[in-house]
Amino acid sequence: MRRIITAVVILAVVVAASWFMYQATAKEKEPPSPAYETYTVEMGDIASTVSTTGSIEPLAKANLSFRGTGVVDVVYPQVGDSVEAGDILARLSSDELQLALEQAQINKKLAEIRLAQTQKEPDEIDIAAAEAAVESARANVEAARASYQDLLKGPTASQRAAAEANEKRAKVMLDAAQRAYNEIAHMPQAAMMPQAVQLEQATIDYEVAKANVKNTLTPATAGQKATALAQIAAAESAVVQAEAALARLKRGPSPEELDVLKTQVDQADIAVRQAQLALTNTELIASISGVVSDINIRANEIPTPGLPAIVLTDTSDFHVELNVDEIDIAQLAVGQPALITIDALADTELSGTVSQIDPVAGSGGLTPSNAIVTYRVTITLDPTDAPLRPGLTAAVTITTDEARDVIVLPNRVIHLDQQTGQPYVEVIEDGIPQRRDIVIGLRSEQFSEIVSGLEVGEQLAVRRINTSDVLRQQMFGGG
Repeated sequence: MRRIITAVVILAVVVAASWFMYQATAKEKEPPSPAYETYTVEMGDIASTVSTTGSIEPLAKANLSFRGTGVVDVVYPQVGDSVEAGDILARLSSDELQLALEQAQINKKLAEIRLAQTQKEPDEIDIAAAEAAVESARANVEAARASYQDLLKGPTASQRAAAEANEKRAKVMLDAAQRAYNEIAHMPQAAMMPQAVQLEQATIDYEVAKANVKNTLTPATAGQKATALAQIAAAESAVVQAEAALARLKRGPSPEELDVLKTQVDQADIAVRQAQLALTNTELIASISGVVSDINIRANEIPTPGLPAIVLTDTSDFHVELNVDEIDIAQLAVGQPALITIDALADTELSGTVSQIDPVAGSGGLTPSNAIVTYRVTITLDPTDAPLRPGLTAAVTITTDEARDVIVLPNRVIHLDQQTGQPYVEVIEDGIPQRRDIVIGLRSEQFSEIVSGLEVGEQLAVRRINTSDVLRQQMFGGG
């Protein structure tokens, strides 16, 4: 029985070995498959594009600040409120400026009154008053001169007699008051009694009378003469002024005088307008219609310098702003179509047009040492119902050129000579891939236009790429 089992096992081993040898021999006899795929040259359409990212921006944005200075009095809107252009959004305290305006208006009115009075024709009453002023001034001159002459002559006999009589009368009154006081002088409170007061007053009157006699009889001093002469000169000057006023009244104002008065009116008007402007500058007025997106002021506080008081955003329409690299900017032109996708709005594709390309480059917000030269490009969006918001990230593809019914190849089919940079493909001729140089026209991220070098229907070899070999070459080098 054991011999039978052993024979069966040996037979099974021989059969299995024979099978594996047959499979190995059969595989060696099969022809090897080519190391490439084939691609048939076809006609198609292609568009050359520039792709970059940007942000959704509102139609307009206004950073508003007060033109005046001071403490905030009131802030009317809140963040999110809609406002119209011309609305007053906030005010500074303006009490002092209001008073300044009223004072300027009063000064202007006074200047206008002075001009009107000067331009008015004089009437008989005005002329009569001016003539009376002249006569009065002349009379004052005569009076001053007479006073000076009297000063030089000294006192008259009657003046001397009067002065001496006043002295004697004062002496009599003093003696009487002395006798009355002597009668009560022994009393304890004599100084508080009326007789003491009367004695003191009589003493003062007598001293004054003696001084008047002395002044009357003393000749005029140099100072008194000088004072009298000054009074004469002042009176004569008043006569000249009165006569000039009369003459001016009769002939009317000169052109120069009118010009001065008119200039004063103009100055007063400028002062009024300056006061009005200062008052207006206390108001923060909306320059655009839109939504209040930021408020940086509060009542009873001074606005922070350099920081906008209120920011307005016009969200009635949007556009896209891009920073395009200097390498791609030469391909762009106003009017080119663009496709826009928004990261935050899945499955939303917008269309638009290049509407503006800045003529001057920016620096991409980087420091000068590593600055990337870019140009700002504006994309105007076509009408859309998408819920756009300022600041959303947008991916934009701009079509710079396109060609239809041309030979188009996938970029993976095209090779590039590492030494010369010449693009080429491998055309299958008689079953063998052969290199053929080509001329490329438009290019996109996936396809290229073939201007010359190929015909429709030709077969191209597309080499299969062993992923393990590529990885090994990238990591360790070699072919």
